[in-house]
Amino acid sequence: MNSIKMTTALAVIAATGLAGGTATAVAASDSGTVKSVAESSGRSSAASDPAATRHVAVPSGPKAEAVRDLSATRINWGNRNGCWNLTLFRADINRDTVVMASAHEGYPGFIGAAKYTVNNVAPFDGGVSAQVCVAWAAPISVFVDYVIVQR
Repeated sequence: MNSIKMTTALAVIAATGLAGGTATAVAASDSGTVKSVAESSGRSSAASDPAATRHVAVPSGPKAEAVRDLSATRINWGNRNGCWNLTLFRADINRDTVVMASAHEGYPGFIGAAKYTVNNVAPFDGGVSAQVCVAWAAPISVFVDYVIVQR
C-alpha cells in the first residue's frame, strides 16, 4: 500500500463521517503528487489514481453510535521544541470522549521544514493530554487543533 501523509484532513474526515456528513480532503503522496480522498457515510472513494490514494474507511460494528456533539478548538502553546506532554483541561471531556489532535506551526498555508508529530492522545475525566514533538533546533510556535466528539 502506498504511504500517504495526512494530518488534520484525516481528523476532519473521521469526525465528519462520525457525524454522518461528507468531507473531502487533499493529501500529498511521498512523490509530492496531490490526491483527493472523499469520505461519505463511512466509505471512501478515490477521485484520482487509486494506487496513489490511501482509502480510509470507518470500521463497521454491530451498531453505529450516535454523535451528541462535535466541536473543535485551536490552542497556541507558545514557542517550543523537543517533546512535550500538553494537557488541555475541559469539563466536557471524559475518558470515553473521542479526541483527535493535529499539531502545526499556526500560519495558514505555510508548510515549513520543522517536523511536528502527535504521538499520543489520551482523554481523561476533565481533559486530554497529547504528546507533541517538534523536531527543530530552536523553539518555534506550536498550535494544536483538537476535534472533540461526544458520543
